[in-house]
Amino acid sequence: MSAPLVLVTRPDTVSAALTDRLAQAGLVPLALPVIDIVPDPARLGRLAAELVGCDWLVAVSPSAVSVCADVLQALPPTLKLAAVGAGTARALTALTGRPVLFPTSGNDSEALLACPELADLHDRRFLVVKGRGGRPLLTETLAARGARVVSIDAYERRPRPVDRAALAAALAAHPRAGAVVTSREIANALRDAVGEALWASLQSIVHIVPHERVADRLRQLGVHDVLTTSAGDDGIVAALIEWFATHD
Repeated sequence: MSAPLVLVTRPDTVSAALTDRLAQAGLVPLALPVIDIVPDPARLGRLAAELVGCDWLVAVSPSAVSVCADVLQALPPTLKLAAVGAGTARALTALTGRPVLFPTSGNDSEALLACPELADLHDRRFLVVKGRGGRPLLTETLAARGARVVSIDAYERRPRPVDRAALAAALAAHPRAGAVVTSREIANALRDAVGEALWASLQSIVHIVPHERVADRLRQLGVHDVLTTSAGDDGIVAALIEWFATHD
């Protein structure tokens, strides 16, 4: 029996580590990015100036870290760093060599906001780096706690076409398959990119997600088996191995 296929739908700028981990675990990863991360040069040009006088920088995603890499390698020494989720924190630490505040339980804004370090923020200045769109919860809650918040939409997400014939061939060659879907935007883009016929096939494979909001969206789109894990890439790989060990 062939090894299970795993579709990695993250943007290709942030998928390499997971793809390597899946291959090391004996699975067959297939990079299937369905959105591109497109930096906004004008907004990125403001980043260095906005950092002056900041107390905290918050990165919302690994993509936020990636597109801001040049500026983030030369941060003010007193600036504190925070990240939404362990994966973003790892990327930020790897780039800056500095400690990063992140929630040890959960991978969303709610989990970060529950950290006691962010409870009383009177007159603290925050710079939040994120993609265009998304929920306003983080910036609104920081402001409600007394912080002065500047938000920079450093990039946008654009749909990316997929090679449907290659995907169909891969699914045919691997009767056991799964997919990693890390956001609602990616769930929607995946559905649109593959078309009706292939989506019918993908509805029957297991999907691994980091949050119940993503799981809910996939269920709305007709996916039957959705597993939620909040343990980063380690949790994704472990969940897939366990699933394929118990499902023929």
